[in-house]
Amino acid sequence: MNLALLKELEDLKKKQGTLSARLAKKIETKIEHSITEAFHDFDRFFKENGFEVQSGERIVSASYGNLKATLKYDIPEAPYLNCYFAFDLILQFQENTEYQLLLISKHQNRTTESYDATEGPAQQIRQSIQEVTASIEKTEESIKNFSKEIWSFELRSKKQKKKANRNIYDSVYELLTTTLTKEHE
Repeated sequence: MNLALLKELEDLKKKQGTLSARLAKKIETKIEHSITEAFHDFDRFFKENGFEVQSGERIVSASYGNLKATLKYDIPEAPYLNCYFAFDLILQFQENTEYQLLLISKHQNRTTESYDATEGPAQQIRQSIQEVTASIEKTEESIKNFSKEIWSFELRSKKQKKKANRNIYDSVYELLTTTLTKEHE
């Protein structure tokens, strides 16, 4: 074992932890804002279309006779993979349709890296140092450019098993307007 390499790795992990906490705080603030905006858009759209709207802590519902739409969310126990946050959108119109509404980065690009497990311990530590260093650089870049990052909403049917065409919208209002008021062929 190379003690100097192990110490370097520990220092880098500590730095990464600090940066990750900073980025997580920025993300949390933006998620809270996005939840507020999503509920506001839902409320606005359905009120404009003559629905009665009721709001709760984590749910907003709109009804017009037997027609009902609901946007809700739960607080996740662990972070989401491949999105920042997820809502459930339930439309009870001619039939019940459930969607997941994912809050994503408009220009999301995720990559994963791995190392060869047959390498010796010192080489594995060097590889870990490279990976943590790359992660630090990526996190620093994310923090630097966070205010410029554009988030969008991706609509997915809960019935759909495999990923189809991506339905991405800049706002919940745009999503509802596009999917509920436009003629679909």
